[in-house]
Amino acid sequence: MEMQDQKTPDHRDDDQAFMAELNEANKKRKLKKRILIVFGCMVAFVLIYMAVAASGILKNLSGNQNPPQNERPATTYSFYEADYDLDILDIDEYMSKDRLIYYCDPNTGVTVSLTDDADRLRYDGAFQTLCTMIDRIIAGNADRYNDLFSSRYYAIEGNERKTEFTMQQVYDIKITWDGKSAQTDENGKTFTQYQYVVEYKIRQNNGTFRDDIDSDASRKQLFILSNAASGASDVFLIDRVVDVPYNY
Repeated sequence: MEMQDQKTPDHRDDDQAFMAELNEANKKRKLKKRILIVFGCMVAFVLIYMAVAASGILKNLSGNQNPPQNERPATTYSFYEADYDLDILDIDEYMSKDRLIYYCDPNTGVTVSLTDDADRLRYDGAFQTLCTMIDRIIAGNADRYNDLFSSRYYAIEGNERKTEFTMQQVYDIKITWDGKSAQTDENGKTFTQYQYVVEYKIRQNNGTFRDDIDSDASRKQLFILSNAASGASDVFLIDRVVDVPYNY
């Protein structure tokens, strides 16, 4: 019997097709994996951003309720020699400076210069206390200066009575209104709290009163005053002093 040639099926084409499909599937899986990784990174970034933003908002809210005490920058100042017998009112260069006190209201944009005691009486008791404070700084009267601070102030660690300081050549004085609020003490008694930002310069600063500024330089301070300690509605004492940021 004559044998007929039978063709053996060629599976190579099928194998190549199968491998092509397999490679295509692998490519799709890798692409899908990359998409998932990118998406996950985007979600993580958004969550981190939201957490940081929330942290900043909470910090600002907390700062509005209790202004933080800023750390002093590490700076060395060169002070003039202290002369406790010097009468600064005899110094023509100082007397020629602008020594008026200016009241500033940021809500209205009005700034008023005060030329005498009658002008001071137009404003609240807290503002008048700060004007008296400036007078006693200029006069170098440490004892009377200390009397303007409440027991609340001296109860804060680091706040001590000043022993002595010379007359201070203070000028370019501005006191800016920063708001008021009703407060309640631990005994349930209501009192009013006022906030003012005070800034001024000291000519030839000798460091006996302010050792955190150079001569003819200024650093704003937030003064928080209340009538809680005095018990009188129009007598305000200083409860706290806070260094404020330069851009405040």
